[in-house]
This record gives sequence, structure tokens and C-alpha cells, in this order.
Amino acid sequence: MKTTHRHRIAGFTLVEVVLALGVAGFCLTTIFGLLPVGLTSNQNAANQTAAVNVATTVLSDLYATPDTSASSPRFQFSLSGSNTQTGQTVYFAGDGTTSGLAGQTAASAGGSAPWLYRATVWVTPPAANTRNATMARVLITWPALAANFTGSYETVVALNRN
Repeated sequence: MKTTHRHRIAGFTLVEVVLALGVAGFCLTTIFGLLPVGLTSNQNAANQTAAVNVATTVLSDLYATPDTSASSPRFQFSLSGSNTQTGQTVYFAGDGTTSGLAGQTAASAGGSAPWLYRATVWVTPPAANTRNATMARVLITWPALAANFTGSYETVVALNRN
């Protein structure tokens, strides 16, 4: 007697393959859908970090000013309070280089430079015959030359000059 053995070849059925491809496709679609959100978040974080660095540079210049009658050493911000309404502006490129002095426009500072950040400083001097601190408000916005900025960072500092 001859017996025949049927060897069953192991494999996946068509239904299993279709289900696996469906699950994989759903997962990949979700991951690719979240990719732009992650990239935008990363860009926002980089801009905010750079804005904080610009604000630190401006604040260190304000702190280095000896008294309210002088101008700051690096950017020439006036601490006398003559520009309390309009503010004093300095432009910064992405690599940290600046337009130079407060009050320069982007064009007079070299309009071809890639200015990314605009630092505007408002100074409020203490009232006469008081021992109050000089207040400085620093606003960093980007992009620098846009009328409506897309991001901003603001800080206020008290400069004790008495």
C-alpha cells in the first residue's frame, strides 16, 4: 500500500496580507500626517530660542550703561526716555550680527542683509526727584521687515541707576 503524504506549504492567506497592508497603511498615513506639525513646532522653537538670545544681547547692553544720561555702549540706546513713544530699533540677522546702532532703519543699516529679528526698546525713566528704577521694555519680533510679524518675544526690565 502506498500512502501519500500531503505536505502543506505554510504561508499567509490573501485576507491576512490585505489586513496587514491596511494596518501598515493607516500607521504610515498617521506618521506622515504628523510630520508637518513636528517640523513647524521645531521651527517655532528655533525662532523663539534665537529671539531670547537677541533679547539677552540687548539687555546686557542696557545693563552695561553706566547711568541714565548715557547711551548704551554697543547699540547706543538712549536711556533718557526721549523715545518712550516710538521706541528704538535694532535689526538682527539669523547669525546674530546686527544693523549696528539704535534708530537705524533696515535700509540704512544695509537693506540687502538678511534681517530676521527686530528688537525695539522703549525706555521709561524715573520721575524727577525719585529713587525709582528706569524701566525698559524690549520687544523682539520676526520676520524683521514684515508689517505684521508672525512671532514675538517681550520682556520688561528694571534698571537701577541710583
